[in-house]
Amino acid sequence: MRTVVKVRAGGRTRLSGALHALILLALVLGLGPIAEQITHAALAGILMKVG
Repeated sequence: MRTVVKVRAGGRTRLSGALHALILLALVLGLGPIAEQITHAALAGILMKVG
């Protein structure tokens, strides 16, 4: 899923994939305390809609 989003956004190189992974890691680490309050059912619903 991440690859499709990257290509649609214009990313064509391996560097764009690595940069996306690093940004995603930073967001998860920085916003982890907020994200842990979201219920699994809500996350599953978002995953089904997006994926």
